[in-house]
Amino acid sequence: MRTKCLLLAAGLFAVGSLLAPTGATAQDDLTERLAGIEQRMWKGWAEGDVTPLQHHATEGYISVGDWGMVVGRDAIIELTAAHLCDVKSYELDDWQLHRLSDETAVLTYEAEQDAVCDGTPVAPEVMVSAVYVLEDGEWKAGSYHETPIAEDNEDADDEGEDDEEHEDEDHEDDDGR
Repeated sequence: MRTKCLLLAAGLFAVGSLLAPTGATAQDDLTERLAGIEQRMWKGWAEGDVTPLQHHATEGYISVGDWGMVVGRDAIIELTAAHLCDVKSYELDDWQLHRLSDETAVLTYEAEQDAVCDGTPVAPEVMVSAVYVLEDGEWKAGSYHETPIAEDNEDADDEGEDDEEHEDEDHEDDDGR
C-alpha cells in the first residue's frame, strides 16, 4: 500500500511539473501582459484617451522623450488629454522583457510612428524602455523613455573611420616608427 501511495505521489508530481509554467513561460506571459499595457497606452496617446494612464500608470510616473520630461501621472494625463498629436499610424515590435527583481521589470521595444505633435513631426523610429513595478499585486507603468533611432548610420561610420586613420597617424610617432 505504501509503495502504491509513493508511486501515485511521484506520478502526480511528474504530471504537475509538466503542467506548471516554466521560467520561460512565466517570462513570456509577463512580456505579453506588459506589452498589452503598452499597446493600450499607445492607443490612448493616439486617440487622446487618458483611461489607460489612469489605470496603468503609477502616481510618480515619469515620461521622457523629445517632448522633454513629464513627471507625475496627473501631468502626463493632462498632456495626453490636450491631444496635441495627430497620429496617422504606429507599430510596436521586438518586445524584450528584462526582470530587475521580483517586483520590477523593464520592457524594451521598437516603435515606428507617423505623427505630428504640436506642429512638429515626431521621430519616425524610436527605441523604448518602459519600467514596470508590481504595486498592490498589479503591474504598473512607472517610467517611459524613448530615444530616436538614427536614420542614417553611414555618416557616423565614415566619421569613425576618419578618426581611426588620424589615431593611427598620432601613434606613429609615439614609439619612433
